[in-house]
Formats: sequence, structure tokens, C-alpha cells
Amino acid sequence: MMVRKNLVLTGFMGTGKSAVGRKAARRLRMQFVDMDDVLEERAAMSISRSFAERGEDAFREMESALAAELGAREGVVIATGGGAMLREENRMALSRNGIMVCLQCDAETVLRRLGRSDDRPLLVTPPMESESARRTDRLERIKALLAARRSVYESLPWQVDTTDLSLEQVVGQVVAIYRAENKDGNHGND
Repeated sequence: MMVRKNLVLTGFMGTGKSAVGRKAARRLRMQFVDMDDVLEERAAMSISRSFAERGEDAFREMESALAAELGAREGVVIATGGGAMLREENRMALSRNGIMVCLQCDAETVLRRLGRSDDRPLLVTPPMESESARRTDRLERIKALLAARRSVYESLPWQVDTTDLSLEQVVGQVVAIYRAENKDGNHGND
């Protein structure tokens, strides 16, 4: 019996996990699951609200349960939340039947891609006197989080830097990695 591995896209917020995952899933003819979307649906609230009302620890517990559930599936493209790989149990669950690809980009690119969005609970800033001060504060938070997570992200087997690539270029690299690593599986067609 042939096992079709999952494709697990992870990395920091703003690196393109969801957009790349959707397109890669179509190209590979696989189902796409965005962990953040599932968690919001199950909690019946946004991740920001979940963090605010229930706390990060409760959110991470729900995230770990979902990682275990998805890790047991086959042939699914999974976009994780930016912090999902911080727990070893999540890395283990998702890598058992998954090809792990970490999307990365520099801090300035993350800030540009996220724009003024306030839906990232770890980047919520207090009221600032100017937009410039708010931008500087958010950039410093991004740099600190990236530095704290760097060793976990770099420990993952595949890395794709999305900084200067188009969405199609990133999808092409990710699909090529998946096909090379899942040689015995059913690859779908372009």
C-alpha cells in the first residue's frame, strides 16, 4: 500500500505559508488545510481574540491537538501557524508522515507583507504617537521573534527564502521539493 506523504509548510508569519499552500495543493491535487483557519473555526473566534481571552498557552494546546490529528493523515498540504513548530511534539507529529518545508524571509519583508494588520497577537503594539514609531516597534518585535525562533526554523530539513521570489516561484520550489522527497507517492499533475 502506497503512502502519500503530507506537505507541511511552516515558518514565520508573513512568509507565505497559506498562499503557497493553496497553490501547491492545487498543483499536486491534494487537500489544503490551514491550521489557523481550523483553529479559528473550532474556537469560534479569531486567533487574536483566543490569545486575549484564553491566553497563549490554551491556544498552543489546541494547536498541538490539531498537529497530532493532521500528522496522522495522508496526502494533505498543511500550512501551520508561525509558532506551531516551537513545540517539539508538533514537529514530531507533523514530520512522521510529512515533508517539512520552512518558508523564510527577512524582517523588513515580513513587516511590509503584514502591513498595518492588527490580527497578529504577538505583534500587538500599544498606542503610539506616530505611525513611524508603531512601525519601528513592530519591526523590533518581528526581529526579536525571528531571533528566538531561528534555531527551530533552521532545524527543519527544507528551507525556501521567499524574500525576493514571486508566489509562483516559491510554489515551484516547494512542489519540486515535495516531488523529490515523495518519489514513491502519487504526485498529481501540473
